[in-house]
Amino acid sequence: MDYVELGCFVAFDLDFILFDYKRNLVQLLEVKTRNGRLRWSQRQTLLMLDKIMTAGAPLIGVEYLGLHVLTMDGLEPWTSSRIAWDGQHVTQKECWRRVNMFSSLEAETLCQRPLHSNHGDSTLE
Repeated sequence: MDYVELGCFVAFDLDFILFDYKRNLVQLLEVKTRNGRLRWSQRQTLLMLDKIMTAGAPLIGVEYLGLHVLTMDGLEPWTSSRIAWDGQHVTQKECWRRVNMFSSLEAETLCQRPLHSNHGDSTLE
């Protein structure tokens, strides 16, 4: 079970909060495998969270790219024959680009550069 609903109380996990700290971009991502669907209570709660993020992100200098639902028929994009981003069919490459918050041009440029590690301090303040 991926959620708990008791009367007017609902609990579920949000799959990903994606934050690009160099570009100050953030987006929320809910993933549904095996063609799963959002339940009504989950959809309503996520829409409320989306409104909170839309209102609050500019106040702290972050660009909020929205709440997105990634649906696939398999367990991962690379093993799925059908992938949808917000209900629209996308390729594996487009899925990767959107998860990483890249425009098409940025994705092409990134693929031409060697990968390197650039991690900062992992402690929380």
